[in-house]
Amino acid sequence: MDSDPGEGAVNNSVIGSMHGVQARDIHGDVHIGAPKRTAEWLREYLSSLAQADERHEYSTILDDGPPLADVYVERTAVLHGTADGAPMAAEKLLDEHDSLQVTGEPGVGKSSLLRRIAALAARDPDPGFVPVLITANDLATANSVQEALVAGTVHKTDQVLDSGQLTEMFREPPLPGGRWLVLVDGLDEVVDRRGWEKARRRIRESRKRPQYRFVVASRPTGGGVNETADERERYPTYTILRFTDSKWIEFATRWFTKYGLPDAGARAAELLAEVDRTKLGDLTRIPLTASMICLLHLNNPERRLPDNQSELYERFVALLRSKFPEVDIRAQLHEALSPHGNEAVAAGEHLFAHVAELMEYLAHEDQTKGHAGTSEELVTRAMRWPDAGLPPRVADPDWRYVLEKVIQATGLITVEPTGKLVYLHPTIAEYLAARHMFRSRRGGGPLAACFALRAQTQWPWPDLNVKVFLAANWGRDLNLALSWLLTPWNRQHNAGFVVELVRHGVPVDDKLLAKTVTVLCSMITDVRLKSEPWRNAVEWLRQLDPGELRTRVSSLVATPNLPTDRWFEAVGSLLTLGWDTAEEQIARFLTNSQVDQHAISTLARQLDRKHAKEGFDLLARLVRTTTGEPGNKLAKAMLEVFPERGARALAEELRTTAPDSAGWEDKLVLLDLHAPQLALDGWLALLRASTSAQMRQEALERLAEQPPDHVAEMIREVAEDEGLAGDVRVDVAVFAADRLGDSGALLAGLAIGDIKPVPKARACAEWGARTGETAEAVRRIREIYDGLAKRSESRFVVATALRVLSPSDAFTLLREEIIDGSHKPDVRLRELSSLSAWATASQLVEVANMVINTWPPADAIKALAVFGRKNRAGAAQRLRTLAGRRNLNPDIQLALAKTWRELDRSAADELLRKLADNPRASSSVRWQARALLD
Repeated sequence: MDSDPGEGAVNNSVIGSMHGVQARDIHGDVHIGAPKRTAEWLREYLSSLAQADERHEYSTILDDGPPLADVYVERTAVLHGTADGAPMAAEKLLDEHDSLQVTGEPGVGKSSLLRRIAALAARDPDPGFVPVLITANDLATANSVQEALVAGTVHKTDQVLDSGQLTEMFREPPLPGGRWLVLVDGLDEVVDRRGWEKARRRIRESRKRPQYRFVVASRPTGGGVNETADERERYPTYTILRFTDSKWIEFATRWFTKYGLPDAGARAAELLAEVDRTKLGDLTRIPLTASMICLLHLNNPERRLPDNQSELYERFVALLRSKFPEVDIRAQLHEALSPHGNEAVAAGEHLFAHVAELMEYLAHEDQTKGHAGTSEELVTRAMRWPDAGLPPRVADPDWRYVLEKVIQATGLITVEPTGKLVYLHPTIAEYLAARHMFRSRRGGGPLAACFALRAQTQWPWPDLNVKVFLAANWGRDLNLALSWLLTPWNRQHNAGFVVELVRHGVPVDDKLLAKTVTVLCSMITDVRLKSEPWRNAVEWLRQLDPGELRTRVSSLVATPNLPTDRWFEAVGSLLTLGWDTAEEQIARFLTNSQVDQHAISTLARQLDRKHAKEGFDLLARLVRTTTGEPGNKLAKAMLEVFPERGARALAEELRTTAPDSAGWEDKLVLLDLHAPQLALDGWLALLRASTSAQMRQEALERLAEQPPDHVAEMIREVAEDEGLAGDVRVDVAVFAADRLGDSGALLAGLAIGDIKPVPKARACAEWGARTGETAEAVRRIREIYDGLAKRSESRFVVATALRVLSPSDAFTLLREEIIDGSHKPDVRLRELSSLSAWATASQLVEVANMVINTWPPADAIKALAVFGRKNRAGAAQRLRTLAGRRNLNPDIQLALAKTWRELDRSAADELLRKLADNPRASSSVRWQARALLD
C-alpha cells in the first residue's frame, strides 16, 4: 500500500457539509481553526480556481475562443447501465452522493463538467466542499495523494501559490467540518497498467478518509474504480447523456451569440436540421462534435457539413491548418531558413506542405510510445520523422526551434503555462494516429486491413477510437477484416467493434451486420458466458436490433433452472425494452423464494429508475399477494426504495387484511421501522385480534413508545370493547395501570364486568395486587372458582390467578384440583407440571405423597416423572416404594423401570433383569427389558 505522509494525522471531528460562518470565512478575513496564513492561501487558491471554467479547449481558434462558461450547457446523467432511467442534473450529483464516478463517450463533456463544478464551488460563498482539479496520471505518478493534489493544481490552474504553500494547505482538511472534493479526470488515459492500478487503489483508499470526497471521470473502459457490490452501491457511476435537440440548439445558440451572428437561435435550429440529414446524426449530440460543427459553420456558413465522423475530423483538422496564413507561417519559415541556403528553404517548404503527415506521425507515436510531456520531447520525436531530418547547414537548435513553432501553429497541440503538452482533445490525437496507420498500410489491401484490425482479447479494445477512425478510412477492404473478427474464437471480445462502427456512421455490409446479430444472439443465450461479456452482448444487440434482443432475452428468462445471477441480469435488461415485456418476468423473479434480499432490493431500485409508477404498483400488488418470507423480502424492498408511498401502501394493506393472516405481523414490524406513525393503527389492530399473548405484548410495547396522552384513549376503547376477548381487554388494562397511570381503574371495571371466568379472575388478581385490595380480590377469585363446574379445566387456571395475591391459597386449591379424580389424567398431569414450576419443595413432596396413594399406578408413575424434574432423590424414593407393591402387572413394572432409570439406574436395572426373566411377563415386555439392559 502506498503511504501518504501526513495523511494519518487527520482531524477526528465529524466531517460533513460546511455551513454558516465557517464556510463563509474562506472568503472573509478569518478562518476559524486554521492558521491565518493557511486561510490566506486558501482564499488565493479559490480565487484562481474560480476561473477554471473560463478556459476552453478551442482557445486557439477564432480569436481566443469563447470562455467555457459562456457556451456551457448544463448536462444530464443517468445511473450507469440505465440508459432510459430518470435523468439527473450532472452538476448536482454531489447533492445525492458522497463520492461517485462519471463516465461517457469521448467528447461528451466530462472534463468540462469537472471544471464547471470546481469553478462554481470556488465562487460559492457557502460551499459544501473545496474542489481540487487533478488528473488520474497525477495520482499514478505522485508519491502521495497530497503530492498529486499539488501537481494537479499546478497543471490545472494558474496558481499564484508555490508548491510549498500548496503542500502545507493540502496537509489538513480545508477548514473544520470541511472536505477536499478531488475531481479526478482521465482515469482511462493512464497508459501504464501499474500506474492505472495505483491511481485506482489511491482513489478507493482515500475516499474512505474523512477529509476527502472524490469524483472520477473516465471513458466507459470497463475498468472503473469500484470493485465490490457495496462500492458500486455506495459510490455509483453515472453516464453523462448526449445533448437533446433543445440542448444542442441552446449550445449552438451560445456559440453564435458569442460571435455576434444575427438570429442565433433560428440559425442553430436550421444547422441541427442540416446535421440530421447527414450520417453524423446522434454523433453530434456531444459538446466536442457540436463545437466542431459550430466552428466549421462559423468559418464557412455556405459549405455543406461533413457526412460522417471521419470527414468531420478531417474537415476540423483542415480548419486548424487553414489558420496558418493568419500567422503567415510559410513566410516565417522562409525568413528563418533563407540564411542557411536554398536546401534549407526547400526543407521548410516541404515541412509546410507535409505538416499534416508530421502531426499524424507524432499522434501515432503518442498512442504507441506514450505521451510526450514537453515540447523538447515532442520535437525530438519530430526529428525522427523521415521527412523532418536536419537540413544541410542548419544548426540543430535552429531546426528544432522551427519544428516547435510549426507544430504549435497547427493548433492541434497546446502548451500549458507549466510547459505540459496537451492535444486539443484526445480524440483529435486518435484520429491523427489512425490517419498515419492508414497511410502506411493502405497499399496492402484487405490483408493489411485484417492485420491492422486484428482480433483483440479484451473489451473495450485498448485503442478502440483509433481503430474506429482507421476502419472509416479503409472502405471496401474492411469487410474481410470484420469477418475475421466474428469467428467463434474471437467474437466474444470483438463483436462490439462492428457495433461501434455502425454507431459512428461507418458503412458496414448488410451480410456482416446480420452475422453480427447472429453472433450476439448466441452469446446472449449462452448461460455459461460470464457476466461482463453477456452484458456487452445485450447492449450491442440493443443498438443493432432491439426487437431481436427482446425475443432472445424473453426466451432466456423462461429457461428452466436458469442460474439466479443470469436470471437477474436478464430481467434487468428486459426493463430497458418496455414495461409490457418485462412485467410478468419481473413478478416471477421477485416472488421466487430462492432469490435473496439484495437482488430483490436492487431490482426494485431499477424499477424506480426506469418505470417508477408501474414498478411501484407491481411491488405493492406483489406485497399484497405474496406470503411468507418472499412477501417479507418484497415489503422490505418496497419500503427501502419507495419509503413514503411504500409505507402508505403497506399500512393500507394491513388495515384491510386480517391480523392472523400469514406474515401480517412481520410486515407490521417492517412498517414500524420505516413509518412508526403509520404502523400505529396496525399495532392496535394486532392488539385487538391476535390470539398470541406474546404478539399482544409486543404490540403494547410499541404503543408504550408513543406519548401517553396519545394512546390513553385508544387503550381505554380496547379495554371497554365488549366484543373483544377478555384476555385482550385484561392485557390492555394491565398496560394502562402500569404505563398510563390509571390507578387500576380499567382493571376494577373488568373485575366486576361480564367477561369469562379465567380473564375475570386474572383481572381481579392484577387489580388486588396494584390497589392493595388483597382480601377482596381473593374473595372474588374464590367466588369465581366456586362458581365453575367441578370438571371444568378452567378451575385450575382461576386458582392459579391467586398466586399473585396468596400463593398458599392458590396451592391449596390447585392441590385439590390435581388430586381430585374429576379431571382426566392428562389434564391433571399438565396441571401438576404447571404447579411444579413455582410450588415450594415441601408443597411438591406433599403432592407427590398424595399422588402415589390416590392415583392409579400408571398415572402415578407419570406424575413422579414430573416431580423428578425438581426433586430427583424424592421421586426415585417414591418409585421404589411404588415398585415394592404387589400385584403390579409386568407392563406397569416396565413403565416404572423406564422412568426410574432416569433417576436411579442401578435400582431400575435390577427391576429390568427380573422382568427379563419373568415367565409371567409377555414376550414383548421381556424383549424390551433385555433391550434396555443391553
